[in-house]
Amino acid sequence: MRRQVAELPKLTAELQGKLDLIPAPWVEKVAAARGEVLAKAESFDTAVAGIERDPLLSSEGKRHAIAELAKVFRADLTKWQREFLDPLRERIDTGEQKQSRAANAPTPADPVTAVQVELRRSELRAALAALDPLERDVLYAEADPETALAMETAMPVLFKPHAAQPAKLVPFVSPKLVEMRRRLRAQEANPEAFRELEGLRAVERMYDGTLRLVRGALNREVPEDRGPLEEPAARG
Repeated sequence: MRRQVAELPKLTAELQGKLDLIPAPWVEKVAAARGEVLAKAESFDTAVAGIERDPLLSSEGKRHAIAELAKVFRADLTKWQREFLDPLRERIDTGEQKQSRAANAPTPADPVTAVQVELRRSELRAALAALDPLERDVLYAEADPETALAMETAMPVLFKPHAAQPAKLVPFVSPKLVEMRRRLRAQEANPEAFRELEGLRAVERMYDGTLRLVRGALNREVPEDRGPLEEPAARG
């Protein structure tokens, strides 16, 4: 497993560049949790090597002992995911919900003003609906905030790419462009919360990548769905 786990430095490169974005408690938690996973992987390698060298164990005994070690290791990986990764993802989900609300089109509190705003947006949508989708995307990318909000909240429209083809519903504006603009609005609305969420996402990717890499290496050495190994895997 050492050979596969040696790839882990690649997973930390992004995190190292974002440590200043991450709330201090999570930096400590991820360091401790990741350290436990790597220590367990190292001790698993050491234990398996000892079993393979044990002259008192038969081949079947070695296979059974390694399979039992792997069972305990898998349980530990599941526990670490439940105790660290799942709460982290809940924190990220909460942050993303708040970020999404911050990026939504604001609705005026006054009903009369709200109706007036919607009428203006409807007129803008009607004027732009006849444009080619690519033309709308170009316009959206350079649009003022009010025009952009009107385009984002528009329903899909019919578009006929070629005369011989039937018309089909397409988004009023590219969802990718909308997402980019929404992220920018969320960042402007609360820069600190936006930076923290970016940092937490980096932590989640790094720790999830660590678990996946270690679990994948373990499954290659001791396949979970096929029972004990038929032959001990070569150590790296």
